[in-house]
Amino acid sequence: MIINLGCGLKRLESNGQVINIDSSEDSEADIIYDLNKGIPMRDNSIDEIHAYHLLEHIKEIITLMNECYRVLRKGGRMYIKVPQGDCAFADPTHVRFFNELSFRYYCEYGFQEIYGIKCKFKMIDQEVAKQDLKPYVLPVWKALQEDIKIDQVGFLRFQPQQLSLGELNMNGTQLTFSIGLKAAPVITPESQTKSPSALPNLSPYQKGSGFEVYTDLAMNYDSLSAQVYSTIKNESFALGKEKIQVTYMKLFPANEKLGVEVGFTGTKKGVFYLLGNPEFDSKSGHLKLKNVEYDIATKNVLNKSAKWL
Repeated sequence: MIINLGCGLKRLESNGQVINIDSSEDSEADIIYDLNKGIPMRDNSIDEIHAYHLLEHIKEIITLMNECYRVLRKGGRMYIKVPQGDCAFADPTHVRFFNELSFRYYCEYGFQEIYGIKCKFKMIDQEVAKQDLKPYVLPVWKALQEDIKIDQVGFLRFQPQQLSLGELNMNGTQLTFSIGLKAAPVITPESQTKSPSALPNLSPYQKGSGFEVYTDLAMNYDSLSAQVYSTIKNESFALGKEKIQVTYMKLFPANEKLGVEVGFTGTKKGVFYLLGNPEFDSKSGHLKLKNVEYDIATKNVLNKSAKWL
C-alpha cells in the first residue's frame, strides 16, 4: 500500500493501491486529515510514502516524521521532495526550510531523543556511499584502456585518467547519478601494448555541458599512406576517353611540405607526384594541400621526358 501525503489537486493513482491524504477540503484527497497530528493508518501497514512539497508546510514536522516511521513496514521507503533556493523563501505558506543536512536528524544521528525524534530512517545516498564500488567500476576502467579498431583510421585508446561520481538523485523508485570521465584519447596506426593503469580514487564531480572527444592522431607515413590508399583502392578515374586506376600511394615529408607519390595504370601508366603545404580544415575534417606542385613520370613514349607542369 502507498500513501500520498499532501496530495492537493495532484492525486496518485495505482489500481487502488494508493491512498491520497490532505488536510484541505478543496483537495482531491481520499482522506481529509490534519497531518500535523499524525497519520490515520495502522503500524507497519504501508510500503511507500510520498511527501512531495509537503514538509515545508508542516508545523509539527517531528510528529509527522515519527508517524511516517511508525506506519512504514520494515524495508519500506519514504520519498521526499522539498524546495530549495529563492522559491523556498518566497512562498508565505512555508514554515520551514531545508538543506542537505536537515534529514540527518531523522536518521541514526546520535541525539534524536533530545528533540523527541523516535524515527531511525536511513538515507539511501549515505548507504550507497558506504559501499565499495571499485569491484563494479574496475572492469569498465580496464575496458576503457583497450584499443578500439577503427576501419581505415587505426586504433583508438581512451587512456582514462580520472573517474568521478555525481550526486545521487531519486526519480520515483529509481536511483540516478552521473559518472564523469577525464581521459586523453589518442589514435595510433598500430595497437598498443601498454599495461592498464590502476583504478584511482573517485574525484570530485563537475557537471559538463555534453560529451566531446578530442584525440591526438599519431601515425607514421607508411601507416598513413596505407590508410589513404585504402580509400581509393580499386577506384577508376576517367577524363574523357582516358581512364586510369591507382595502383599504390605513398606519402613522404619534404621539409615543411608534404609529398604524395601515386602509381597508376590504364590508358596511361606511370607515377604522379604532388608536393604542397598541408593544411587541416577543422570544419570539414579534411587535410588539404595548398600551393600544389605536380609532376608526371610515365612509361608512355610521349611522356618519357617528365617535366614540371
